[in-house]
Amino acid sequence: MQWQVSANESGLSLQSFIKLKLEGSPSQKQIKLAIQRGACELNHLIERFSSTRVGTGDKVCFNEGCLLNSSQEVLFEPERILLENSIFFAYDKPPAIDYQALLDKILIHDPSLIAVHRLDKDTSGVILFAKGRKNSVLMEECFRKRAMQKTYLALADGLMKNSIERVKNFLAKKSSYQGQSIWGEVEPSQGVLADSLFECIAKGEDCCLVRCSPKTGRTHQLRVHLSSLGHPILGDYQYGKQFRCTYRPARQMLHAYQLEFQLEDELFSVVSSVPEDIISAMQANQLAALL
Repeated sequence: MQWQVSANESGLSLQSFIKLKLEGSPSQKQIKLAIQRGACELNHLIERFSSTRVGTGDKVCFNEGCLLNSSQEVLFEPERILLENSIFFAYDKPPAIDYQALLDKILIHDPSLIAVHRLDKDTSGVILFAKGRKNSVLMEECFRKRAMQKTYLALADGLMKNSIERVKNFLAKKSSYQGQSIWGEVEPSQGVLADSLFECIAKGEDCCLVRCSPKTGRTHQLRVHLSSLGHPILGDYQYGKQFRCTYRPARQMLHAYQLEFQLEDELFSVVSSVPEDIISAMQANQLAALL
């Protein structure tokens, strides 16, 4: 939705202005969270501070699709079990669900589970748990030896010039925003090695679908690396300040698509289907791909 600020509305906070325009249906908290998630543009620039004052003639664009239901219940859904055996348990995490809240529900299903693979709140897809301490050590060793092949899918802003890109540098926490760490490139002596391979597998009008293969597992690694290439993930307003693509998703378009690993001489491949919101975003941007 788009509005222009009138003289009578000048001086209102961005949060209050949007609340006024939406005629009271969402709560102040929902609006504030949506603004923090990058749902609002003020004079064509993303504005993430809800307390910012608007002035006469300002243009405000707000994506109602980013409004979250603050009362959304976190559930354990048996149909989301991707694979389970005596060694591990793989689950398909929905987007916009807090990992710790979901973990609490999963542990009710099986208290022996130990997390060995985590995802950010917005990221959807495969999460992995070991069954018991012995198997946890076994699987953590698999990660440590980089024998766990991870594949993510990301909708990235703009069109990649090269079909394959690799970013290898050193990352460290550089700042924080809204309680979350912001990572970035630093000198080798100050950070940890981060290595990512990216393959553009489909192009739309002003965004592309990227297959991401992290060789290391650093915090926000794929998000930082894609941003450094000039192609931040759509919906990732922590690492993307300006976007060529006009599509504004409700969350960052990153999906943990596949985990491949070998345990006790058996090869496993766990795949999570592409979620509906990413499919909708691809369709909206005339982007199709064979996965």
